[in-house]
Amino acid sequence: MRERSKHTILLAGLALLLSLAVSAGGPDYAFGGGGPGIGLLMPDLEGINAFVTGLGFAPFGDSLFLVGGEGRGGLMPGFAAGGAGWGAWVESEKGSLHAEYGLGLGGFDLGYALGGDESSVLSVGAVIGGGIAELILTEHPPVAPFGVGAQGLVIEPAEQIYDSFFAFTAPYVDVQIQLIDWIGLAVRAGYLWSPIELNWQDDGLLDPPGLAPSGPYVRLSIRFGGIGSLVLVPLADRLQGVLDKAVGSRKSSYTGAVLYVDHPATGVWAGAAGLADVATEEPMAANSQFGIGSIAKPFVATVVLQLMEEGSIDLDTLIGTYLPEDLVARVSFGDQITVRMLLNHTSGIAEWLTEDVIAQIAEDLSIVWDVERLLDIAREQEPFFLPGAGLAYSNTDYTLLGAIIEAVTGNWWGDEVRTRILDPIGLNDTVVRAPGDASIPVGMARGYAAMGGEFLDLTPVDPSMAGAAGGNAMVSTTSDLARFLDALLAGELFASEETLAEMLDFVDAPDDLGYPYWYGLGLEKRTIGGMTLIGHAGGAVGYSTVMYHAPDLDVTIVASDNVIDLGTAYLDLMMPALRELSR
Repeated sequence: MRERSKHTILLAGLALLLSLAVSAGGPDYAFGGGGPGIGLLMPDLEGINAFVTGLGFAPFGDSLFLVGGEGRGGLMPGFAAGGAGWGAWVESEKGSLHAEYGLGLGGFDLGYALGGDESSVLSVGAVIGGGIAELILTEHPPVAPFGVGAQGLVIEPAEQIYDSFFAFTAPYVDVQIQLIDWIGLAVRAGYLWSPIELNWQDDGLLDPPGLAPSGPYVRLSIRFGGIGSLVLVPLADRLQGVLDKAVGSRKSSYTGAVLYVDHPATGVWAGAAGLADVATEEPMAANSQFGIGSIAKPFVATVVLQLMEEGSIDLDTLIGTYLPEDLVARVSFGDQITVRMLLNHTSGIAEWLTEDVIAQIAEDLSIVWDVERLLDIAREQEPFFLPGAGLAYSNTDYTLLGAIIEAVTGNWWGDEVRTRILDPIGLNDTVVRAPGDASIPVGMARGYAAMGGEFLDLTPVDPSMAGAAGGNAMVSTTSDLARFLDALLAGELFASEETLAEMLDFVDAPDDLGYPYWYGLGLEKRTIGGMTLIGHAGGAVGYSTVMYHAPDLDVTIVASDNVIDLGTAYLDLMMPALRELSR
């Protein structure tokens, strides 16, 4: 491009800087930002083309590709302001004739956001400003070898230059979609009109045509900025919004969800969304019960630690001290494993929950699983490692702990959980279900697996599936689980503060998702997004539940949904709720 033509897009660059400077941006009340983009301007170029073809030059195309940027910030809904700058350059050739057309335009963007949410916003408005356009027609006469003419003189190309200044307005409709935090995609359609135009040309040339662009346009831009609302939505409404959005966006995965929060800013808040029963269309309630899965492990660990305080169990004693010989013989390296190794998953014992077991459960929900059968399945698998040589989460560890509780007390492990934990702290909506108990507690939401857009009801699975390790052996509510975790971390369930400290003595553990993760004696600790979480998660047959206390926020949160997919409880419920609580 010739130096003379380059200045025609200078205004576009200056306007882009202006757009970045004047754009408001903020996560709570503004939208927009500034960013580069491209667009297609579809003006009527007939006047320009008639002029250049009349002089023998080849015409330009019917459309111009615009390059530039725009930015905007303001209220939603409400007024917005910013800047925009765009430029274009096109050329054509016909033999020794060369034609160039360039333009630059920029101005202020005044609009109104009609509405939207944190993911999109619809706006109307207009850009008002000015620009310059330039048309350069050049003829390169034939030259002799070595670039000289017949008289031995250098022949300069003949050049005609036409310039224009114009004022324009460009009304538009604009949609911005937030792709990720602080980066959005904007699509704008409008009409550019230039009512004021001032043209001039070099002396002695023909009167120039109108060079100002006009016509419809479409442009695509990347905007740096967030979308939010100036209206201060109450925290309780935002938490309910988390539930509604989760259920609404995952209809093919689960039908209902519950959320419980105990936070200084809200006090106690509980909510629900979706259905507890697909067949009857019964709505999910904040106090609906659900299978808590591996969240049974902190209950079992608490009983073991209480027995330790009473002198009935020594954590560093081999499990053979408490278990019958035939059970220990069913465990790989059973003569080298201590009670503590079971509690913190450092035993190396293989997992009994195999693909074959899952297939058997799906085929027959009524199977009653006894401890001996589960241990035999685990014994058929390769141990994770030698006892004490690492950490690997295994349900088999807690199957054995349930057996140890029964051997030491002479009572079923579930009865010990009830008399030692549920009754003393008033967990009236928590039930420990005995093996073979096919009854469904009143108020229990149905649990499902999503199968090709349909929901397979897995609620009738026998409680013996997992037993003391979790599964559907225990049924509870979000409020009961929050009460249990708060009482546990406050030391209410132990006679000594040292016992709680021992429970919270975490071992560094590998995590498949790459998050920092530690396991104590029945409790886990995670760090997600710089936030520390202490508690446990549980995947039951038809349910997913997370139960955590976040010390940094002084919040206890419990969330559950009725599908086999633990990631949904983390990603759709707990993490969005914690983000709202930390705002």
